[in-house]
Amino acid sequence: MLRQVISEPEPEPEPEPESVETSVTDCESDPSNSGSFSAIEVGKSLSSLGSHKEELVILLRTSLNFWERHTSQGKVELAERSRCWRVYVDGTTVKTRTFDKYLNSRSVPDRPRWRAVVRTANYVLASCDLTKEEQLDLTVLIQAIENYYA
Repeated sequence: MLRQVISEPEPEPEPEPESVETSVTDCESDPSNSGSFSAIEVGKSLSSLGSHKEELVILLRTSLNFWERHTSQGKVELAERSRCWRVYVDGTTVKTRTFDKYLNSRSVPDRPRWRAVVRTANYVLASCDLTKEEQLDLTVLIQAIENYYA
């Protein structure tokens, strides 16, 4: 009798994400890290980034991180209270479609609403009791975005 051995093909390795997205994700998953970027890191990374979309993502993610940490509320509440983003009710689920696009550099539109991201960050600065370092981090990011787009 002839036995036929069927071997399954080995799965292809997943492509590695872009370095900036990896660092943002690493910040979220590392419990020792606050999930934010220091002003020095921000200054260095912004000059080395090829895309200003990345800067928008970093600013909004950092703002959201500070908001969640200081208010114990999520992105839906930030979107509603800042009045910078539309919040949709789909059945019984509340969604922030446009806000979500700015949390990943691949989904940021070619003509981004950079003012909405900056206004959101300014709202977090005004509404949360941030440390001096956190305030500096957001301010440096805001300035970088405004310098590029304004």
